[in-house]
Amino acid sequence: MWILKSLLLLGEYAVLEPGGVGLAVAPDVATTAVFTPAPRGYGSVVRGVLGSGTVAWPGDAGILGRVADALTGVYGRFDGEIEIDTRALFEPDGRKRGLGSSAAMTVALTAVWPVAAGRPRTNAADILRHAVEIHRLAQGGTGSGYDVATSALGGHVLFTGGREPTASRVDLPWLPPMRLFPGASAVATRAAVSAYREWRRESPGAAQRFLARSNELVREFVGAAGWAAARRVFDAHRTLGIELGDAIGVSARIGPPEDVQRSDAALSDADPLDVTWKAVGAGSELGVLLPADSRDPHTIAVSPEGIRWG
Repeated sequence: MWILKSLLLLGEYAVLEPGGVGLAVAPDVATTAVFTPAPRGYGSVVRGVLGSGTVAWPGDAGILGRVADALTGVYGRFDGEIEIDTRALFEPDGRKRGLGSSAAMTVALTAVWPVAAGRPRTNAADILRHAVEIHRLAQGGTGSGYDVATSALGGHVLFTGGREPTASRVDLPWLPPMRLFPGASAVATRAAVSAYREWRRESPGAAQRFLARSNELVREFVGAAGWAAARRVFDAHRTLGIELGDAIGVSARIGPPEDVQRSDAALSDADPLDVTWKAVGAGSELGVLLPADSRDPHTIAVSPEGIRWG
């Protein structure tokens, strides 16, 4: 089976809040999960093929092991091996590409595990519900769940955060091709989220205004009639993200790829087809540029589906 990855295009940090809205897309970059049955008594083995090497459960104490422990409690054990391959989510040097590798791995295991244990395939709603719970548990109780939802559903996903988050597919036929590019340095997501929450405690009024404005922009983007209108909203959300990043001490300022030449007119209404970009996720570790050249190898395709059985 294949599980897609996730990219939060709009709604950074807002999705951590109850009622916080975000727009995510599922790049057509897949994690694969393969179950190989074995004779009774073999036991349950999970192998994770990562960018930095291979880990195995039983034995792994990282997120794969914690997810496997949780799924054992839900569905019981099986006889055989499940191999999860997430190498497409890593750069050649082993760095994560910022596409939600742990979420995709969790969705894949949550979908395959009951089948391996001899149960019928679970439906997408149950996979999503269990995967959100298990992914949060594996991360110490944190995580909005947007990346889990997008990995499970595919396409363009409108996500609303909360204890029991909601997610639905939206149709954005006018959204142009997107190109991902790395920022200057890696950003620790947990540290960034902690900085945001500390700022929210110290500045509750500013945090409420940020959330309201972010939600307004995400809904306006999704409701736009075309890219020319949506592009102005995209730029406004970039500005909001930069302001928030400066406030919490985790910069969301990111330049364009080196091979992109930009003029002052790039952000003007006079030529709405000129390229624009913003940081995505926590801080400035990863950026997205659009419209991108569809022939550019860094341009990502958005898959119309999430979980694929094969």
